[in-house]
Amino acid sequence: MGASRVSAQSARSDIRLRRLFDAHRLEVLAYCMRRAARWDAHDAAAEVFAVAWRRIDEVPPSPRHFLGSTALPAEFWPISTAAQGDRTG
Repeated sequence: MGASRVSAQSARSDIRLRRLFDAHRLEVLAYCMRRAARWDAHDAAAEVFAVAWRRIDEVPPSPRHFLGSTALPAEFWPISTAAQGDRTG
């Protein structure tokens, strides 16, 4: 594979990730904020998009399920006391 082909592929992946991020960043962050403290939620949302970047070829045209399942693993959530209080009260 030539350097120009790799470069074009990389550019398409970058554009696709940018569009994905622009279209879904607020809903991913909101999802994360319902499950963790504010700064943990920002880190979690960033991790969701890092995974999407690494697996950009696996992201379907309708990415909500992919993004949600990326954010779901239990070990990913250090549940905050505030979030726990919201669930019980």
